[in-house]
Amino acid sequence: MKLDAREGGQIFRDLSKNNRQFEQLGQGIPDEITSKEFSSLLGEHFRLKQNLMLQTTAAGAVLGHRAEMGKIIFNGT
Repeated sequence: MKLDAREGGQIFRDLSKNNRQFEQLGQGIPDEITSKEFSSLLGEHFRLKQNLMLQTTAAGAVLGHRAEMGKIIFNGT
């Protein structure tokens, strides 16, 4: 497995961006919404959650690879 440092950095930037979008999704929603709006929000929530899960897995792979290569050392914090 060969990972470019730019690719690893991009994974973490995308993860951070999608995490912010996921957190903002629930803010500013009115108390009453139509079923169509609810369905749309639920679909967006599911899509963002799926992206976050995939990107978290990719970030773990990058960190694991770097640790195996001796480029980072985990100190338990």
